[in-house]
Amino acid sequence: MNKLCSLVLLVVATSGVVGTVSFAAPQTAGARAGADEYQWKLPKGFPKPRVPADNPMTPAKVYLGTLLFYDQRM
Repeated sequence: MNKLCSLVLLVVATSGVVGTVSFAAPQTAGARAGADEYQWKLPKGFPKPRVPADNPMTPAKVYLGTLLFYDQRM
């Protein structure tokens, strides 16, 4: 399997899991904050980015963004 197929498979699988989880158990923003909350690693003096309450930053989103950002084909 080439890299493009692997990336497409990863994106489809990730979106399927996220979609299933989001429809399976609706939660409030307060209940979501906790275990899946992304821990920012910012240089001293950098402000924490503003993130919408209804779309919190998660480690999975950061990982997918990193894959897409560093993809040589894009």
